Amino acid sequence: MPKARAITIHRHFIESGTDWNTEDFNFSDVLSAEGSSEDALSITPNFRAGAAPENAVGGGNLVDIFNAAAEWWERAILDDFDLTLNFGWAPLGGGTLGVHNLVAQEGTPNRETEGTIRFDNDGSSLWFLDPTPDQNEEYQTFTETTTTQLGGGDINIGRVYTDPVGDAIGRFDLLSIAKHEIGHALGLSSANRSFIAENVDFDIDVQAPRPFPGTEIPTRNGAHLTLNTSLMFPFFVRGERKLQSGVDILANAELSEFNNINLNPVHVPEPTSTPLVLSLAMGVGTFVKRKSLKRQSAL
Repeated sequence: MPKARAITIHRHFIESGTDWNTEDFNFSDVLSAEGSSEDALSITPNFRAGAAPENAVGGGNLVDIFNAAAEWWERAILDDFDLTLNFGWAPLGGGTLGVHNLVAQEGTPNRETEGTIRFDNDGSSLWFLDPTPDQNEEYQTFTETTTTQLGGGDINIGRVYTDPVGDAIGRFDLLSIAKHEIGHALGLSSANRSFIAENVDFDIDVQAPRPFPGTEIPTRNGAHLTLNTSLMFPFFVRGERKLQSGVDILANAELSEFNNINLNPVHVPEPTSTPLVLSLAMGVGTFVKRKSLKRQSAL
């Protein structure tokens, strides 16, 4: 992997008092709760509005967490491209954790150039705000899932942390939701012209020069993936952290025609004291690999 990252995402936190109900903030991609010059892809964040709900725990903050989520995507997509994202807190209700709106798209290939993301702060979403979003010490078990059933070879479809400790217990992980919403801005958006054209048969057909050509990644409503282990699955559960899987990265790369991609941007080291367990599950051709990670409890 080259040292110079590719995509740069410009982030803007939306200032307090912003009218979220204007035409510019007509949100379309909804996530619900269940139970530098060297950069290429450059994501610029603009923090625009709102305060974290009073019942959030963990001690972290949205700006740091959103920046960490953007940097994860910058390590995955290595093409030269600039993306500006406005983000902030707002009351969403109805079990909605986060929403994304495509503000502008252009170019050949067509890509989103500006988007807006809101996270729920009405108190109904029980948030864990990780004070160290570049680490995963609050979760004890890491599970990777791969499959050969999508037509293009043995591909990763899930990287998930579970068995939370401390403040992460019983809470939705804001870092996971931020990664998910940024994922919408990179191609999987119901307002994105490339997604609309590609999704006529309800899957994303991967083609060369991207890896795993011939892979068909199934989609579902709201510009999401049907694979429940993937980051871009529309429902999250408490006490779980998701990383970008291979299919999450590959789906957006195909839609936005990114050719230089890293399908495993963050390597999780093997634990030194716990054996690796490999089991066959979820049907023929799908493998689940679990690592029990030794963690110090925050309690």
